[in-house]
Amino acid sequence: MLVLSASAVLATPRTKAQMQAAARQAINQQRSARHLAPSATPLEVLRSTEQLEVIGTEDGGFAVIAADDAMPAVLGVSTAHYSNGQNRNFEWWLQATAEAARQQARQNSPLLETTPDPRLYPVEVNPMVTTKSDQD
Repeated sequence: MLVLSASAVLATPRTKAQMQAAARQAINQQRSARHLAPSATPLEVLRSTEQLEVIGTEDGGFAVIAADDAMPAVLGVSTAHYSNGQNRNFEWWLQATAEAARQQARQNSPLLETTPDPRLYPVEVNPMVTTKSDQD
């Protein structure tokens, strides 16, 4: 008897614990970069969709976490307060990111991340214009 087997990479949903851990680590890394103490406030889900969760604290700081491992765990992080739908630009970004995650999950394969070679590309680019925003 001949048995053929195909090895496939299957994208799987992240557990709540994995998502909470990724959010905690991302928020505390962001806080550390701003010379703030790690947050001891318990994390809570501030917004949840099929593709992503916004996890953070009421006193400020949140992370956007992909619900499926076809995408990187941390899609975004901020030390600001979550706007809860009041920032239209952020809402657009959330919708676009959710659609990208939906399409990637349909393909059932992990998104390949590319990191530019710092020897070939500058790590930082000076601002070309000055803007004023309502975000921190």
